[in-house]
Amino acid sequence: MAPARREGVDRFLEDGRVVGMPARATDRQALLEHLATRVLAPGDTVSEAEINARLAGVTDDVAGLRRAFVDHGLLVRTADGSVYSRA
Repeated sequence: MAPARREGVDRFLEDGRVVGMPARATDRQALLEHLATRVLAPGDTVSEAEINARLAGVTDDVAGLRRAFVDHGLLVRTADGSVYSRA
């Protein structure tokens, strides 16, 4: 990741945790992409409980962040929401 872009993501993190979701779509996408690489490696498949535990390490709003990952196409889930994997 280019330093300038990383610096932009850092504005929304404190001690590695999300302190605010960016209003600008490009900033939000960059932050979500950065966080997705931290919580789930490509090819990984985990249960809802496991993804929630991993997300709890970076945010207080686990459900909101999980939903944002799915909405932005960074995670895919089974129809019943019990299994998640990197898109």
